[in-house]
Amino acid sequence: MAFPLVIVASLSCATPRDPSGQRRVTDQEKREILPVVQARTSAQVIEFTREADGTIMVWTDRHVIYIVRRSGHAWKIIKKGYVTI
Repeated sequence: MAFPLVIVASLSCATPRDPSGQRRVTDQEKREILPVVQARTSAQVIEFTREADGTIMVWTDRHVIYIVRRSGHAWKIIKKGYVTI
């Protein structure tokens, strides 16, 4: 008699997540991304958020958002946007 194979998967509790369940940007990622953004602006970075597709939005105090994505072993700015209030 054959038994069915059951695979159980769960999210790792060690992976920090925001209230919506999206994986948070880690301190290591922030350390890697910050110099990339600082090379483009003197604005102060105030927040990092991760989108569902894995891209990271870097928010500055000048209402500018830099969207970055890992390319190989490096982070690259793929888009720059402005927050309108």
